[in-house]
Amino acid sequence: MPARSASGAPSGALSSSQSYVVSLSEAITSGVGSLVRADMDVSAARLRALQAQKLLGTQAVCIANQHSQLVLKLFGG
Repeated sequence: MPARSASGAPSGALSSSQSYVVSLSEAITSGVGSLVRADMDVSAARLRALQAQKLLGTQAVCIANQHSQLVLKLFGG
């Protein structure tokens, strides 16, 4: 009987260790996925900000071109 108990203990420990490794692997995979999503969200926000800046710059140039006399008066020209 004691021989069976002794051989069963390492098997249980191995199973427990394997379960821990699987759980740890899943947690790491989930964490990396969250970091990638967060980084993509930041990148998307930066892209939207740059697109808005470009649009506003283009509109400012269009307004300046359409009303060049007013712009010259504004800057004292």
